[in-house]
Amino acid sequence: MKHLVILPVLAALLLAPVFVFAQQNVGIGTTSPNANAILDINSNNKGLLVPRLSLTNTTAASPLSGFVAGMVVYNTATAGDVTPGYYGCDGTKWVKLATGSGTGWSLSGNGGTNPSSNFLGTTDNQDLVFKRNNARAGLLSSTNTSFGTGALNPANSSIHNTAFGIGALQSVTTGNGNTANGSGALASNISGLENTAMGFNALSFNNSGHFNTGYGSGALYSNSMGHRNTCLGASALRNNQSGGNNTVIGSEAGYNAYGSNNVFIGYNAGYNEINGSNKLYIENSDADSTQALIFGNFATNDLRLNGKTLAKYVAVNDDTPAIQGINNNNDYYGVGVKGNGGWIGVQGESFGTGIDSYFGTKGVSTGINAGNNFGVLGEASNGASNYGVYGFSPMGPNNYAGYFEGDVAIGSAFPKKATGYMLSVNGKIAAEEVLVDLDADWPDYVFKDNYALLSLAEVKDHIEAKGHLPNVPSAKEIEDHGLLLGNMNKVLMEKIEELTLYILQQEEKLQNYEHRLKKLETQQDK
Repeated sequence: MKHLVILPVLAALLLAPVFVFAQQNVGIGTTSPNANAILDINSNNKGLLVPRLSLTNTTAASPLSGFVAGMVVYNTATAGDVTPGYYGCDGTKWVKLATGSGTGWSLSGNGGTNPSSNFLGTTDNQDLVFKRNNARAGLLSSTNTSFGTGALNPANSSIHNTAFGIGALQSVTTGNGNTANGSGALASNISGLENTAMGFNALSFNNSGHFNTGYGSGALYSNSMGHRNTCLGASALRNNQSGGNNTVIGSEAGYNAYGSNNVFIGYNAGYNEINGSNKLYIENSDADSTQALIFGNFATNDLRLNGKTLAKYVAVNDDTPAIQGINNNNDYYGVGVKGNGGWIGVQGESFGTGIDSYFGTKGVSTGINAGNNFGVLGEASNGASNYGVYGFSPMGPNNYAGYFEGDVAIGSAFPKKATGYMLSVNGKIAAEEVLVDLDADWPDYVFKDNYALLSLAEVKDHIEAKGHLPNVPSAKEIEDHGLLLGNMNKVLMEKIEELTLYILQQEEKLQNYEHRLKKLETQQDK
């Protein structure tokens, strides 16, 4: 049996005709209520007034005794997270209903919006979360920002992280200050600090490494605990795991490198420098240290140029040599240059205006070894005019086309060096004039009164006994020890001056003989 109960509040509506039908639907102001409605109210000048009460929070049922799913009220209070408006209950909390005031946001698009008042977001100090398939896919908070399925592990206690891309920073728990942009970027990072990954799978396996920067798909892909690496390029330093302080620019540069403190610049530069550290590569292929255009070793301060320069001048700055280097290897050149045609292999120019020393080209060779050290080695052949070393110094108060502090040898590759002499020549020399600056006294002492001039008889005896003049080296001595030009000139001048004295003595004797002869002739005439 069916019953119809009309509440007293509805019965109070005396002015409005109420029609009750057997189908158990009620019509107010209409004789034909909608068959699908339990209550159909029709009026041209009156509205429906629902219960008005003061809510305290969306999570509190008060002033009701409990949550009832489907309950609709109008809240008049501003408290907690509720503001005046219609609220419906979903059984566990109050949900504010969209009204005709324009506060709703349509899923099919919105028009007539005002950016100063219409927006997606919160009006309180609460995080904004986006979800996909009921899983978090975006976060705007006061400490972290993320967007993408699985981006930024929800169960993290870190701060100042930014993650954009599927799985970016999906494992982070305590690492702070990281920026991941790209699917899989910093996906394995747990505690690493202040890393920047830009690109698909950039720094994907980083776990605890700090202060790394990887730009490019797969850049620093395998890095797990290395610190302070900077990479720009797809798969740059891809297989490094723990090496640190590397700087790499170029796609696949340092691809298989595991070391630290390296600098690789160029496509594939340092590709297979597997365990090396402190290396420099500038190259656009996977060439090794002997083939790369520029190779260096920071640990030993070595620099190798495996190429040629077409520049007219090469300089570093105003206070250092144009080219300066040290070579500790056997049979290698500190600087090796070849020139074809009318070009100069090595040319150095120095223009100085101060009081310091300036060198156009300077060579220094030091060290203890069994080989040969060459400060400057010059070879020239097969030309119209060949100069192994050419010096030209036309101006200045002190001009030296060649200045040597040490012994000088001229001749074959290794001429016999005269012991105790600074210049040795294996061959003949030709000169317009030679100045011999002697430290010893010049033979003017021969003309002194106290000079012990040998008599001609004594000279004769010496010649007969020795076979040469007194104080003159013998043929044997010349053969064994050579001729001392300065000393020989002194000896020759000594003999010339002694000969002069002998001539003067003979002149004096002749004059005496002439005087006696004239005296005898005068006596005979008488």
